[in-house]
Amino acid sequence: MDKIKVIFLDRDGTIIEETESGVIDSIADLRFLPKVVESLQKLKFDGYHFVMVTNQPGLGKGRVNPEGFEEVQKQLIKLFAMDKVFFDEIFVCPHLEEEQCNCKKPKIGMVKEYIEKNDIALDRSFVIGDRSTDVGLAKNLGIKSIRMSAANDPDADFTTNSWKEVADFILDYSF
Repeated sequence: MDKIKVIFLDRDGTIIEETESGVIDSIADLRFLPKVVESLQKLKFDGYHFVMVTNQPGLGKGRVNPEGFEEVQKQLIKLFAMDKVFFDEIFVCPHLEEEQCNCKKPKIGMVKEYIEKNDIALDRSFVIGDRSTDVGLAKNLGIKSIRMSAANDPDADFTTNSWKEVADFILDYSF
């Protein structure tokens, strides 16, 4: 069996727009970043698997309504599925920094079991996210990082705020 190529995706600020408050617990606040669906479709066609990996400390702080969060998650997954984009797994860390959990990015606890039970092509897998914790997760996993940001991140393997550029970079990198 061939090794699978995986893209670990952050949620807020990476596939959906962040709100000013930083809280997305209403479908009214759900907006995809430009070209994210088309880019993920291209990557899926190239054989990539997708895993959502998101820190959601607002759940732990009580700032995010859990029912609203679940409603947004279900709608997000439904909208992607309508465009034939599916996630192998979705991992959510609700913990606060002071809880010192092993799942909060950049730690690998959220994805460790997924990696252990799947034969992953680490040399052709990526973490895409808008924060340094996403870049740190990639480094801790030993895979490439893409930082979704207008400002350059010297620690990331690639930095852009364009999903078209993300897809082009990955497809050019793949072999």
